[in-house]
Amino acid sequence: MVLQSADHRPYSDVEYSQLKQATRHLVKACGGLEAAAAVTRVGHSELSRYYDPREKLLIPADIIADLERDCGRPILTQTLANLIGFELVQLPHTAGNRDDCHHWSALLALLGEETAALLQNLAKGLADHGTLSEDAIADNRLIEHLDNLLETAIQLRHTMLRKRERASRLRALRQPGNNRPAPPPTAGKIAR
Repeated sequence: MVLQSADHRPYSDVEYSQLKQATRHLVKACGGLEAAAAVTRVGHSELSRYYDPREKLLIPADIIADLERDCGRPILTQTLANLIGFELVQLPHTAGNRDDCHHWSALLALLGEETAALLQNLAKGLADHGTLSEDAIADNRLIEHLDNLLETAIQLRHTMLRKRERASRLRALRQPGNNRPAPPPTAGKIAR
């Protein structure tokens, strides 16, 4: 992808240079040019062009995908998301099909605990001057509490989406004319 005239582009040169810097960080996170080139379709010299500020060339999406998978972090994707006003949130890693009542209860309890912790510490932070100072945010670990709340909410959302998807697949299997038999009600569970 070659950059066009800056007159027709939605971002400033500074913002496009942020993409170049993020590309450099991504290559470094993969272990450098040689290591990064080993996991994607271009060589080390082409990779270096993607973060060279004198070059107008930007890194293609498939190479971003290769490198971010290799290093395990969405370095450039996060930069792209930030440019358009979004934040990335990691989806929870799921172990099997946990759908028992205990799992739901635990998630809801954790959501309540995280909400209470955030609100309690937010109130402490506001108590001094009625506004949040940088020190109050740090001292009361507000960002950490907010991150925990978001993570728990995302986990609950992800669990609900999985349950809805499984129910939809089961309904499709039970449709008239579907030659495949519906799975037994204990599918995925160990019979006792």
